[in-house]
Amino acid sequence: MKKATNRYFQLSVRTKTRIVTARDSVRFAPKVQQSKHEGQKGRGTRSVPCRAQSNTALRLQTKRRQKPAAQGIVDKNHLLKNEELKGAGFITTRKELSIKVDYLSMVFDTINAKELIQRILGLPFEFFNQQEARVKHRAYTSLYQCGNIKVFADVIPNKENPLGLGCYLVLSGKGCNDYQDCMSMQGRCEYSYGDFFQKCCRLLEESVFHLTRLDIAIDDKNETPHFTIEQIKKKCLKEEFISKSRSYRFAESSFADGTAKTAYIGDGKSNLSYRFYDKDKEQCGKYDIPYEEMESWKRTELQLRDDVAHQFAMLFLESPADLGKLAFDLLGSSLRFVTEDKMQTKAVGKPVSFGNGF
Repeated sequence: MKKATNRYFQLSVRTKTRIVTARDSVRFAPKVQQSKHEGQKGRGTRSVPCRAQSNTALRLQTKRRQKPAAQGIVDKNHLLKNEELKGAGFITTRKELSIKVDYLSMVFDTINAKELIQRILGLPFEFFNQQEARVKHRAYTSLYQCGNIKVFADVIPNKENPLGLGCYLVLSGKGCNDYQDCMSMQGRCEYSYGDFFQKCCRLLEESVFHLTRLDIAIDDKNETPHFTIEQIKKKCLKEEFISKSRSYRFAESSFADGTAKTAYIGDGKSNLSYRFYDKDKEQCGKYDIPYEEMESWKRTELQLRDDVAHQFAMLFLESPADLGKLAFDLLGSSLRFVTEDKMQTKAVGKPVSFGNGF
């Protein structure tokens, strides 16, 4: 498989005369061997504002070794295509598929932002910039942010919570990538979300934290995909699928060379729902790349909420690096497609009549 363009995080402390980098510190590994890469417009260097200390500015920068594309042009090699996957704990592979956590949100009831960042996330607190922020239906008043890693905290004290404890961790897709990069920079390439959940249970009681959302992404980059979105759509229209939810819907977005399609099964606000979409076409529309220059990329996403998300995360306690097996077991047991005669069912995760299947 082709190696993706490497990138590494560099901490720079700007003074009047020189720059002291993280390479001068033993805290972080000086080099990242492999890295996931996001397609981005513009320059290849991105600065993330961090918490200021006196007159010294701390910045967490992302660099690419490869010469960046010209302003306004996206190098197609910067997108996730046949890349060499980094961090076996964060991303696992199976039959030319890659599986990863693509969204994570958690509530912690009894700790403050500094404890969450340092003890749970294992990151330096001074990397995070603090600003005023609110979350709908929640009592947090501040946001601590480093890149796309977000921690909402600083609850207004009251009789029930005189110390104002409580935090809300949010890792979007890019936030998950940033956290993965931070762990790799520390030389912890094998660290997984299973290890993360184990740490939560070890340092805290399970009753004082819970997941509110967990998304699992399965990327199929085979030249001939296991199935197409149009095949999923036809199965839904014929109601040839078995799931706890019988609802489905479709969405389309146009770009220069065609239309990107998405199929949804289940209500997005329910405890378990599914998305199937043309990730390759989405990237073409997003970054204005000719479709013929993109390789095939189809994505399946499982969106878990509340109790289902928390229960799934706790399965990691016994198998911290088994994300792929856990994801396929859940998908295969919760969503099934049937053949036209409706006499024989086949689970997603096994061969199915309308494609090669997972």
